[in-house]
Amino acid sequence: MPIVETLSVKLGAAIAKLTAKRWIGEATGEAVGSIVDTLEKGIDDFSTRRASQKLFDNLQDVVASHLANLIDKEFPALAENEREAAILAVATVLETLSPSTAIFAADLDAFRLEMAAQKLTTVPFRHLGNDAKQLAALLLRESCSYVITLCGKMPDFQVEATKRILQSFRELSEDVDQALDDLSATRNSVPSTTPDATSFEQRYRLALMQKLDRLELFGLRLVGAGAREYPLTIAYVTLAITSSIDRDLRPVDVGLGGKARVLIRGEAGSGKSTLLQWIAVMAARKGLVGPLAPWNKRIPIYLRLRDYATVDLPPAEGMIEGVARNLIALMPNGWAHDQLANGLLLVDDVDGLPSAVRPKFLEWLRDLTNSFSASYPNC
Repeated sequence: MPIVETLSVKLGAAIAKLTAKRWIGEATGEAVGSIVDTLEKGIDDFSTRRASQKLFDNLQDVVASHLANLIDKEFPALAENEREAAILAVATVLETLSPSTAIFAADLDAFRLEMAAQKLTTVPFRHLGNDAKQLAALLLRESCSYVITLCGKMPDFQVEATKRILQSFRELSEDVDQALDDLSATRNSVPSTTPDATSFEQRYRLALMQKLDRLELFGLRLVGAGAREYPLTIAYVTLAITSSIDRDLRPVDVGLGGKARVLIRGEAGSGKSTLLQWIAVMAARKGLVGPLAPWNKRIPIYLRLRDYATVDLPPAEGMIEGVARNLIALMPNGWAHDQLANGLLLVDDVDGLPSAVRPKFLEWLRDLTNSFSASYPNC
């Protein structure tokens, strides 16, 4: 069986089924067979079930294509039988995962899912050679990222509303494909000095994208649904800004481009926080263009000050806690300091700090800029 077929039929199917289980909910139970069985058990309406099956069939092929490219890039010399063994081992692990576990709580997290999956690898990975085992570990990490990303892209499961959304099958499929392209972009970042640092950077970029690429639109309701979350990078509309030096109106990317440190001011609700989130996500996926394109070479660190209204502001190693709490223990020594010296620090919600805390914030910021005086953008 060709590798891309094995990827689609085995690993792609396991990813699709796990996504479908999480999407439909606990009604699917634990012991179901194929993706068709999953959909039949969870969706009574025929047309919705058929549209869903078409979507997940396409998803399997899209996943297979992306993973095939990854294997060719990272393990070009690995024999086909070893590739297949690694793929089948990872598929076995995903088939064993339970969607009812706490891993599938509302706040989905790829790293937590990977940690749960790794506990199930002892038997499936036992007979793999060293290179095949390394490939299996990579495929497991990517598969967990795919599951979390795809769960976030699926519409709220309400039969009538879902039926209407699935009628726009092509648009939803393209959105899913773009999401997997964005994941690939996190692997194409500037290489770090060590394999551990490179792996950590990829995990961090993904965690930041999944945490911040969200925009809730209230007032836009589907049947049975409340506030809907949309990808910020799709819904975002760029701003125009003026400088304190002159009052000329210009696009925000032109106003920020080439600056080392910037203070962004505006009325409440004018879009300051949304802008900083958008910059963080686009830099994480290396998607900034025009005057801001040089920031793609930097690793964004996004800090929301309202999280520190009652606690001390964080040291360098704690600045990623707001977007990647579970990754702090994996951070290589010195990584945070390197990013503060060479990265993209985005400090949000200054006006969210109580007035009594602001002197401490100014002292913290002064110490930070004195310690890391390299020319990095500081918003």
